[in-house]
Amino acid sequence: MEDEQVEARAALVKFAAFAVVIAVVLALVTFMLVRALGLTGDTDDGSHRSEAATSTPSQLPTVAITSGEASASPTPSATPTPTPAQGIQLTAPAQAGAGSRVTLTGQYPGADGVTLQVQRMTGTTWGSFAGVTVTVHGGAFSTYIITSQRGAASFRLLDPTTGQASNVVQVTIG
Repeated sequence: MEDEQVEARAALVKFAAFAVVIAVVLALVTFMLVRALGLTGDTDDGSHRSEAATSTPSQLPTVAITSGEASASPTPSATPTPTPAQGIQLTAPAQAGAGSRVTLTGQYPGADGVTLQVQRMTGTTWGSFAGVTVTVHGGAFSTYIITSQRGAASFRLLDPTTGQASNVVQVTIG
């Protein structure tokens, strides 16, 4: 009888050790996937945002979605637009599908840590695009927006501390 209890305890210890090993392996795999996908939510300003695991020098903002029909159309590759010789230099794709990601990238030399505001032309007035902002890191920035409003859309970035605006980029949404 005692031999059976000893064997039962040994089997239970082996099972518990096996379960611990499996749990540790699963935790490590999950940790590596979260890090690889950039889902840590850590940002420089202490807020929590989802960010892509890329080599871009800035954080990606919370997605801004405007009214309209959503579409699963892929975004065409980015086409650079003319930029001014100095100041905020902005590039964007010439076309994007409704409801797809529109990536806005560029440079703002000597302005590390400055937060820029994404603006869209509505009628004859520039206004904040759903509160989306991007912070300059290493003289460069990268962010994205999502809109379902079809047609030609003009965007720019504004440095609210100096009032300086980037060049205007036009993106055809549809």
